[in-house]
Amino acid sequence: MSLFIETLEGIRYDLSEYGLIPLKLEIDSLSPKTESESTDGRDGHIDLETTYDGRTMRASFLMSSEDIADYSTKRDNVFRLFNGKTYFYLLDNRVPFKRWKVRSATVFNLDKVNRRKATFEIACISSSPYAESGGSTLNPGWHFQVSAPEEVIYTFNDSTFKIWNDGDSIVDPREHFLKIAFKGLSNNLTIKNLTTGDEWIYSGPTIANDQIELTGIRSLKNGTSIFGQTNKKLITLVPGWNQFQISGVSDTFEISFDFKFLYI
Repeated sequence: MSLFIETLEGIRYDLSEYGLIPLKLEIDSLSPKTESESTDGRDGHIDLETTYDGRTMRASFLMSSEDIADYSTKRDNVFRLFNGKTYFYLLDNRVPFKRWKVRSATVFNLDKVNRRKATFEIACISSSPYAESGGSTLNPGWHFQVSAPEEVIYTFNDSTFKIWNDGDSIVDPREHFLKIAFKGLSNNLTIKNLTTGDEWIYSGPTIANDQIELTGIRSLKNGTSIFGQTNKKLITLVPGWNQFQISGVSDTFEISFDFKFLYI
């Protein structure tokens, strides 16, 4: 197998420079947390909500060096790389379309095989229970994978269309990257996800060159907040198909959806 490590800026480390050969990656299951309440005089309890904690995994490596001095140098480089504070992306070439944002979580030791080689295991933790796609729907990059039963697009100029979410989780702009961009003439622009019932409404007008952006929880018009002129709702995307309807538009317009897939 091959493991790759990238900085959050997209720079991929050459692990051979560290003398590292990846041996194994083990990923733990989801860790559910359930809030519940009980009532005096009644048996059992009532489950209220279940969420997931962060994700843990372990990566094993063999470290090789040229001699005793080189061993010490490579050991220190490994300690710098897995310093417990710096987040990085961990990628497995067996599933190249997804990556984990992690940091090393605990102390680790190098177990010497001989004077020039050692093995070690890194415990890593992700603050999210999900891996993410390396690219996004509008900037897919290499190894971006879509398993939809038909061709998918994410830019539209029709008032009805459907969006494919290839991941295992709801894309919620309160937690995840989601950017919806609209450009064109409109009055009382309404964007509705018919699948979820989510509906976003802007009570003002737009002219041909105006750009509306729903970025995270923010609603912008030409870079200026219009949150107070909206119904203060958000659009989410469930796994699979999401049917959409746009109203309040006239003439030609364009709407696009940029987001990452989230995988278990």
